[in-house]
Amino acid sequence: LDRSSAASDVYKRQDFPQPLPAIELNYSDVAGQTVAARRVYPRQYLSESSAAQAAFALSPGENVNAHLEFATPTADAVNYQVRFVYE
Repeated sequence: LDRSSAASDVYKRQDFPQPLPAIELNYSDVAGQTVAARRVYPRQYLSESSAAQAAFALSPGENVNAHLEFATPTADAVNYQVRFVYE
């Protein structure tokens, strides 16, 4: 399988601490039908050296880098959507 990766900064703007979200990746075909999906949790996207790693939470003004690695979806996947999910 081919592998892909993505990186993003997650920045906390509110003035209260908040748990880190799960990040959901959904890939769809030209008809809008989901062909692949994955939900990634903080322990999977944070580096071991991240200050937020221990608490899995962000303090006001804190920024962490999320790094995702995943199998490249099928050729049918022509669109994608990224959502932050709080469980």
